[in-house]
Amino acid sequence: MYIRKLQSYIWQSFYEVARPDTTQIVPEHCCEECSAIAAALAPFSAVDLPPKLVDELFQCLSLLSPKALHYYIPAFMCRSLVCPGSLVFEFTLYQLAFKETDEHHLTRFSALG
Repeated sequence: MYIRKLQSYIWQSFYEVARPDTTQIVPEHCCEECSAIAAALAPFSAVDLPPKLVDELFQCLSLLSPKALHYYIPAFMCRSLVCPGSLVFEFTLYQLAFKETDEHHLTRFSALG
């Protein structure tokens, strides 16, 4: 019960975040890994991402554009709540736990406002 309530709060917090265009999911450079991630995420809204896909893409958060990170991270946060200790949990936690002086992460999270 507690997990569902927390998931609800997470989704409510990100409710108004705009879905990025397909071309905005990953940075503009062309590499196969980023192209595959964009192709996998593009068909789904964040709330409709299949849990299996979130599990498969556990490592992708660091490769998303700031706009796509802002949009898709609630799916990874909610999946982490039901899979503590999983790779999704570990990689999501890593993305959320950064030092205030870490310019790379500050830039990536700038879209969060």
